[in-house]
Amino acid sequence: MMECNNELADELFVSHSGDDSQKDLFLTFELGSEIFGIAICNIAEITGLQGIVERSNTDKYLSERLGFHGKSIPLIDLRSLFGMPHREYDYCSCAIIIEIDGLSAGLVVDRVREVVKIPGSDIEQVDYHSNNAVLNYAIGMEKNKEKRKVLLNVQELFASVNRRTAEGSRK
Repeated sequence: MMECNNELADELFVSHSGDDSQKDLFLTFELGSEIFGIAICNIAEITGLQGIVERSNTDKYLSERLGFHGKSIPLIDLRSLFGMPHREYDYCSCAIIIEIDGLSAGLVVDRVREVVKIPGSDIEQVDYHSNNAVLNYAIGMEKNKEKRKVLLNVQELFASVNRRTAEGSRK
C-alpha cells in the first residue's frame, strides 16, 4: 500500500525571505512512476483535492478549480499536460499551490514525496526542443542518482498554460 506524506506540508514552509537558504531545495512529487521536483520558493501551500468547486470541459488539463482561502484558483492536471494516462484521484492526490507574480494555480500530483537539496552541480541540462512534453518544461534532471528526478521550470509551465488559456478564449 502506498503511504502518503501528509505531514510534509507542515514541515515544508519556512519563511520565503528571499535569502539563499532555499536556493537548492526542491519539493519532489510523483506522477505515475516518475519523480519530479519544483523549487520550493515557488510554493505557497500543499492541499488536498476535496475543495474542487468547478469542473468544465474547456481544456483537458485545466478543467477544474479549487476553492482556496476564499478564492477559486485553476488546477493544472500535470498528467494530462504531459500526455500521461488519466488516473482517478485518491487519498494521496494533492495540489501544490504555486504563486508567481501575484497569480496562483494548483499543480495536481499523484503523491508528494519530500524536500531535497539538489545543488546546481548535480543538475544535468536537458534538450528544450524535445518532442517529450515533460522535457519542454524541465530545467534539468538530477544526475548520478538511482532514480532520476525531472526538475520543472514552474515559471515556463505557468506561462505556457496562460498562453494556451488566452488563445482558447480568443477562439
